[in-house]
Amino acid sequence: MSHSKRRTMPTVTVLALAGLALASCTGKEIDALNARVAALEQRMNSLEEIRPNQANMSAEIDVLRADVNMLRGKADEFDRRFKAPPVETLPAFAPPLNATTPLPGLAPSLTPGQPQGLSPSQAAELGAPSAVLAPATPPMPRNQVVSESDEPAAAPGADPAQAAYNEARAQFNARNYQAAQAMWEQFVNAHPTHELASNAIFWQGEAFFQLKEYPKAILAYQEIISKHSDTPKAAAAYLKQGIAFIQIGKTKAGQVQLQHVIHKYPNTPEAKRAMEYLKSPN
Repeated sequence: MSHSKRRTMPTVTVLALAGLALASCTGKEIDALNARVAALEQRMNSLEEIRPNQANMSAEIDVLRADVNMLRGKADEFDRRFKAPPVETLPAFAPPLNATTPLPGLAPSLTPGQPQGLSPSQAAELGAPSAVLAPATPPMPRNQVVSESDEPAAAPGADPAQAAYNEARAQFNARNYQAAQAMWEQFVNAHPTHELASNAIFWQGEAFFQLKEYPKAILAYQEIISKHSDTPKAAAAYLKQGIAFIQIGKTKAGQVQLQHVIHKYPNTPEAKRAMEYLKSPN
């Protein structure tokens, strides 16, 4: 009987130790699961806070899109009602003027811009001034925020699309923002699948931004965010859209976009600019 008890004691001890080890492992697993649950709950709470902001921003963009479409419709109506009639609709007694039509008081052989006593060929050799004047360069808008993710203009090549893109960049660099925007819009319409199409959309936003047409800029940046989020211009589009929202008084929507830049694109010039703008919008 005593011998049987001696054999039973080690068995009980082993089982007890195994139970303690199992309980210890189970406790660690439970702690790990609790930690994961807490992390998931925190993430869900963060998402719940973000969703209303995203919904509000989507509503803001829809309102802006409607406003821009309304303004475009009014502009088209204005053009239809008040633009000058084409030359072919003018009466026969009012012939159109052209480069060869003599002005009153000038000899028939002379045309505007041609020195007196010279033939047209001689005037061309001397470099006579042209009757068509180049448009004046508008002044640079003051207190503007220019994108920090600028890229150098592509080198000219044989590709006509590349040449058109380069010309639009040249107009933008010369501060002819309206001309640049129109040229980039034509570029996208003519070459929607070109590798520079997303850049052309972004730079339309930049042109609108410089013209202080912030609602149009927001829509251009939104096209990058929605359709070209994998391009290098995405971070700059979020940044500039956030600033544009703040410029039109939509401060909350603007702050959400700037915060998005900071969290999604850390350690980038755009993230640094977003942090600076949140601290000092002016």
